[in-house]
Amino acid sequence: MYPVLFEIPGLGLPIRSYPFMILLGMFAALFTARRRAKRVGLDDDPIPTMLVLAALAGIIGCRIMYVLHYWQRDFAHLANPIAAIFNLQYGGAELLGGVILAILVLLIYLRIRRLPILHYFDILAPSMLLAQGFGRIGCFLFGCCWGGPCPADLPWAVQFPYASPPFRAQWEEEQLKVPDDLLVKYSDSTELYPREFLMLHEPDYHRILQQARRSLEKRDPTTIDPADLRLQMAEKTLAMNSALNPLTPDQDNFAALGPKQQLVRQYHSHPIHPVQLYSALGAFLLAWLLAEIFRRRTRPGTVFLWFMVLYSAGRIVLEQIRTEPRHWLGFSASSLIALAMLLIGSTLLLRRHYHTTRPPVPPS
Repeated sequence: MYPVLFEIPGLGLPIRSYPFMILLGMFAALFTARRRAKRVGLDDDPIPTMLVLAALAGIIGCRIMYVLHYWQRDFAHLANPIAAIFNLQYGGAELLGGVILAILVLLIYLRIRRLPILHYFDILAPSMLLAQGFGRIGCFLFGCCWGGPCPADLPWAVQFPYASPPFRAQWEEEQLKVPDDLLVKYSDSTELYPREFLMLHEPDYHRILQQARRSLEKRDPTTIDPADLRLQMAEKTLAMNSALNPLTPDQDNFAALGPKQQLVRQYHSHPIHPVQLYSALGAFLLAWLLAEIFRRRTRPGTVFLWFMVLYSAGRIVLEQIRTEPRHWLGFSASSLIALAMLLIGSTLLLRRHYHTTRPPVPPS
């Protein structure tokens, strides 16, 4: 798990793994999609705009689907659930929601521009899977979208470090136990010490505490909003510092971090499937396969329909080794959506099979 890949020398600016891999995937998608468009004589100028729209719609759609799926569990009980929607501290995202919204937004864009929809969908499908493969590697480096438990002797089983998302989930489900020294008690809950807090360097530690104190000093006691996330984080930061040494709660207790830093290195999650890497490998293979289908297609839209079928089938398989909540007939919400996509794509492909094929002729 490497949420930060490296820091820019001299600036101390951290390069975070997840956005870096997303950016890398977008550049790969842009390069391959423009090349594919030129190969069939289509204008490649709309490709960058389409990829940006797809990325923005994907981010929004992922979040919308997560909020709808986990509203009761993660949001309904909060004092200000609307504010929490825009704060990724409260849950994450679900990819299929992003896929669906991205498709709808691109459909609207292409209709407005009067561009050949099926041709451009065929061009983008392999490239978007390529981008997704890089994104899933980013998921693995960050620690999100983890898989279910697996045998400890599985050669590629992975264990994530203390306070990572998989570790936290297993602790909340009482599958793991940690000593009291790694727990911090707030006024309304008991939580794990955030790994990022325990691994701070001394200058950053003092800076964060100063920012927290300034935030609390500036608040107006007559207009305090209990749902103000910024104040909540400031209060938790000072509570974590106080818990390090209750005898000196008002001082910076950085010196007490050392023993805890040694202690957290002894704790890891139970072995789980690296489902993010399964997804990345599957996305790269499907991107290659769809690129080959593109070269041999006889009608526009064929590549996109194969994308619907193959991607959905793969997603249904992967959902069986993830830890998502199960609903109808033991399927997760993502599995049900993928099943619908699979049925629609398969039906349309079968209908095409019984029609006379003709070579795609891009408009002049």
